[in-house]
Order: sequence, then C-alpha cells, then structure tokens
Amino acid sequence: GSFLPILQVVLFLVAAWLAERALKAAGVSPVLGPIVAGMVLGPAVLDVVPYAHHTQEFGHDLPSFFSLAGTLGVTLMIAESGQHLDLEVIRKVGNKAFVVAILGTLVPLISALGVFALFGFDAFPDGLSAGAAMAPTSVGIALKLLHETKQQKSDFGQTIITAAFVDDVLSLLALVVLLNMAGGSVTFLSVGAPLIASVAFVAFGVFLAVKVFPRLVPAALRRIEEVSSASHQPRDELHLGAMLLWLLLCSWIGSLIGSHLLGAFVAGMSFTNVQRSSTVWKRQIKRIAHWLVRLFFSATVAFSIPVSTMLSVDALWRGLIVALVCGMGAKLVSGVFIGPDRWVVGAAMLPRGEFAFLVAEMSTRTDVVGFHEGRRLISADAYAIVVWALLLATVVAPFLFSAVLKHKMKHTRLRRSHSIGRRTAQNTFQIRLEGHHHAGLLHEVVDCLNAKMLDVVEASVESDGYVDAAVFTVKPRADGEITEEKIAEIKHSVLDAVNDSSCQVVFMPVHVDMNGVLEIKFMSRHHPDLLHELCDLLSDMQLDVVRMCITDHDDTDVDTFYCSDVGSTTCAASRVKLDQIRYRVSEMLEAHSCVGEIMLKMVSLEDMHRKDNVANPATMALKHQGMLKITAKGDHHPEILHEMTDVLSTLKLDIIFADVDSTITKAGVRKDIDVFYAKEGADRPVPTHARRREVRRALQRTYDSGR
Repeated sequence: GSFLPILQVVLFLVAAWLAERALKAAGVSPVLGPIVAGMVLGPAVLDVVPYAHHTQEFGHDLPSFFSLAGTLGVTLMIAESGQHLDLEVIRKVGNKAFVVAILGTLVPLISALGVFALFGFDAFPDGLSAGAAMAPTSVGIALKLLHETKQQKSDFGQTIITAAFVDDVLSLLALVVLLNMAGGSVTFLSVGAPLIASVAFVAFGVFLAVKVFPRLVPAALRRIEEVSSASHQPRDELHLGAMLLWLLLCSWIGSLIGSHLLGAFVAGMSFTNVQRSSTVWKRQIKRIAHWLVRLFFSATVAFSIPVSTMLSVDALWRGLIVALVCGMGAKLVSGVFIGPDRWVVGAAMLPRGEFAFLVAEMSTRTDVVGFHEGRRLISADAYAIVVWALLLATVVAPFLFSAVLKHKMKHTRLRRSHSIGRRTAQNTFQIRLEGHHHAGLLHEVVDCLNAKMLDVVEASVESDGYVDAAVFTVKPRADGEITEEKIAEIKHSVLDAVNDSSCQVVFMPVHVDMNGVLEIKFMSRHHPDLLHELCDLLSDMQLDVVRMCITDHDDTDVDTFYCSDVGSTTCAASRVKLDQIRYRVSEMLEAHSCVGEIMLKMVSLEDMHRKDNVANPATMALKHQGMLKITAKGDHHPEILHEMTDVLSTLKLDIIFADVDSTITKAGVRKDIDVFYAKEGADRPVPTHARRREVRRALQRTYDSGR
C-alpha cells in the first residue's frame, strides 16, 4: 500500500539519527553513524529506502530525492559558515592563517597525486580528484574543541579558525578548477580563467560584506513596521527571504564559474556584518539544515559508496596509507611555520567533515570530456580508497587534535574575566542589558545564552514599550573559567539578537551576601493540611520562619518562606540539609496525592523584604464566602508560627492567604505581624461570633505558652 514507502522513509531517518546519537555518546565523530546507516539500508546492501536510485530523464542522470536533499543541506551549511567569517580576525592573523591554509591545501593535493600514481591510478583525473577530496578541513570539529577549552579567541585559536575557513575557500577554488578541467582540455583558459573569476567573486563578496550590506540591509529593514502580535516579525521574514534569494543568485553565478558551493559561501559571507543575520538564520533554517546535512551523509555519500569494492582488502590498506600520508601527515605539516603552536595548529587541520565527502561524491558523478564514455573524475576503485581514508581521518583526527590541545592547555593558564569578579561557589554572574524593545526579544536573548552554554538561574525584565531593561543571573553549564574572550563572544551574540546600535550590555559579578536567609518557594495543588505540616517540618529542621507569604490561586498554593537558623538572624543551611528538606517535602506531597515543586536558595536580607506579588486579600475574601480574617501581633518566637498553623488546622480552618512578617524594633526586640485569611469547612459556611471567640482563645493560649 501507499503507507509502506512512508514507513520505510521514517525508519531510514530514525536509523540515521540513532546511529549519529550513538556514536556521539561513544565519543566518536558522529558523521560516521549516518554513513553506515545509509550504506546498510541503501541500494548497495538492503535496498529498503524508496526513491534512493538515480533516474534518467531527457538524457541526464538525475540524483535521487535524498541525495539532492543532502546536497541542499551542504549548500546551506557552507552559506552559514560564510556568515561566521570574521573579517577583522582575518586581518589580524591573516598572514599566518593563509600560510597554514595554502600548505593545508597544496600538500594533501600533491601528496595524493604521488600516492595514487604509486597505486597505478592516473594523475588526472583520479589523483587530482582524490587530492581535492583530502584537502578540506572540518571547521566544525576544530570550533567545538576550541570552544570546550575556551581558546577560540587565543592567537593560535584565531589562526586555526581563520585557516580552516580560508582552507575551505581554497578547496572550493580547487573544486571549481577540477570541474572545469573535467569539461575539456587542460589549458590556461580552462584552469586560469575559473581561478581568476573565483578570486574576483570572493573579493566582490568581501566588498559587499564590508561596504554595502551593513548599511543597505538594515536601512531597508527599518522601513518595515513591527507587528506585536506576530511570533515571527515581517522584517525578520523579509531579512531571511533576502538572504535566501541572494544565496540562490550567488549559487547560480558560482555554478557558471564552476561550482554553486562557491556562490553559497560568498552569499553567506556577504551578510557576516549585517546584524541579526545569524539570529534570523538560526531561528528559521538551522534545524532544517541540520537534518539535510544528516541526509547528505546517510544518502548523498552513503548511497554513492561502492560497498563491494570498498570492502576489499586492497581498498582498506590503501585507504589507510592515504589517510596517514595525505589525510594526516600532509595536514600536520601545515603549521610548521607558525612557531611554538605549530603542532596544535597542524593537528587542528586534520579533521574532515561534510565538504571533503562532498568533493569525493561530486567526482563520482562528473563525466570527463576527452576520455572514454562513462569515465568519471574518480573511478569506483579510487573512490573506495578515498572514502576509507576520509572515514579513518574522521575517526582518528579529533582524538589526536584533542590530545595535542590538552597537552597545550596544561601549560596555559586561563584568566577569569575581571568584569564578573572572582569565582564563587555557584560560579554565577550577571548580564545587564538595555536595548530597543521588539516582540520576542526576551526569548531570543535567552536562546542566545542557552546556545552559549549558560543557564539562566534568575531574571528580571522591565519595559516601557520602547526600551527593555533586563538583568540575567547566569551559570555556566560547563567547567572552566569565563575568560574575556568568552565574554566578548556572549556580548556579540546578545547584540546580534537585540539589533540595536545603542544597546548596552554589561557583565557584572554576583555579590553573595554571607548574612542571607533561606528562601523557600513552594507551589502545589491546594490541600488543607499542607501548610501546617510544612511549618512543622521547618521547625523540626531548626529553621525559624521570619517572613511568609501564602496565596491560593485557582486551587494552587503559591507559598514563599524566608527562614533563618533558630537563634540567629541568618541561615547557614548546608547542601545536605537542603536535600533533606526537598526529600521530606516530596514525601509530604506524595502522602496527600498532590503534585508540586519546591525551590531553595539563599537570598540577602534586602531581597527578603522586597514585596512579593501576592494576591489582594480583599479579592480572596470575595472569591471565598465566609472568610475569617485573623491578625496576630506579638513578640517573635521560633515555635509560634507552626503552633498557630497547627491550632488553625485542629479547628478545621483552611488557610487561603497569609502574610507573616518579622521585624526588629529599635530596642532590638523582634516583633511578628501575622495576617491569615481562613475559610470554614462546608458544614460551617459563615463564622459566628462564638466561633470567632473560640479561635481567638485558642490562638491566645498559643501565644501565652510561647512566651
């Protein structure tokens, strides 16, 4: 039936995803997972994926749907890498980075020509195609490891990132030349003209990125009015539409020169200095592109692999030699002129990613003019060797780079940014910003912080409709210091989201008040016995409730307690004690078949006296007929509160609202002012005078015994 192809496609996508996640969890390069899944499920082995075969139409060989989708994913990925190109950084470390990139492209290319000649293959097209496939470096793997070690902004980190980007540009140029050579005789016109055109095209993209687009695009977008009710603003949609149309145009120009991928890179680079470009792209395209890139490995690459040829012993040992000589050895020497960091930079150029597989895969379906019919840029035997070499380099290179980088980091001391102060036990700091308001701003800023591995543990946001002022208290999810370079990276990301040239972003330390109290925030479904049992629990834990706010919203209790240690004005609760409170509260909720959450944290005395947003007691009285208001004033005693709640529970009174505050007089005496709103049970809808006297006497006895 028609459902079978749907089921097969879903199972194929799930298998590719699971294989990727499994290898990532094992610490192995995740790109191998989709390749293996696609090889097994694809046409070469089980052949259970529908629409996986190439077709012939009008005399042309058309790729399968999945292969085409994968190529689209790589196109989007290269466009995104162009957006991340930092032209200022290139200006700073350009000389060293260009040397690394040139060596990192030429040495694998030349070494592949020699090795494949020894294997008996033609220098052209097989040797040159194999060299072009071995030349590109994976920017993503290098970025990930540098990010984990906080070395993105170090001199060698910037050299690595810039060299990897330039390496990709040079590899694109090599691909353009290779594809043009496949179309005819090897002359200056067939080699030199595309090379000159490619360099001119990239230079044109740099000019647009520096001089034109940063002024033209924002000026045009400012004319679009904001729609407060829209989840995606029209100006953002127009921004994305302009990026995609420009990508389409540049890709077409690139295809005329030799490869649409060159145009994709230029299109992305054109927007590198246009604010919000990265934010808009990530919100709309990132997840789609990620799935399409997964299809590139599981379909575009995997379906093209000649499995029977690849599984031969000859292909394996030859692939190992190519991996060692052309894949790793040739790249390792690219950093030889960098100085003390030569081996770190060289090792960073080892990893292979999507682009290397793309060059190899494109070579399998590109005919060469002047050879016998059906001759491709790379033969099946040579392609099997290249795939083995790329797979081996993909597995080994990240581990080798990680080892070299860790050895380097043993002798490098990271300095915490002075703007966020010394490291505290919680390792938190604050980010304060003021910027022009636009719909969805808070979500976008929090999304940026999350992408930078920061958890928001507290936030305060205000707006007058024109300007937003926000304070975020954040905590890094990963170990390690927050350096000046990391602060600059976070600031750049936040400014890109806010998209306001006047926006101010400040990083500040969190001042920990050692004389604070324990704040307990508790929300659960309302139950008459919960409050007095919670007060009993706190008393049993030797905690003195010095302030309490209790409200009932739609049968849900919203409770806040501020506690000090008994006999003290502050609290020194240990982590063990806090865990005990959480455990006992969860037991209490389970006993009453209630669900809820409890949050425990230390706050300053100043924060304790800040007014909470509690419900108006008059509103509560209107909502619940027959409410009894109870006001108690007197000397403070640690046992008074939980005894009062016990008494009210014994009298079958259900506390709906409470505001308990404890203050110290000028004479140094602590006084309590307690206000409770309680309702009677169903059998006593309206409290009588006799009932009020009964409650008053019971509470008075509690106060008298407390003294």
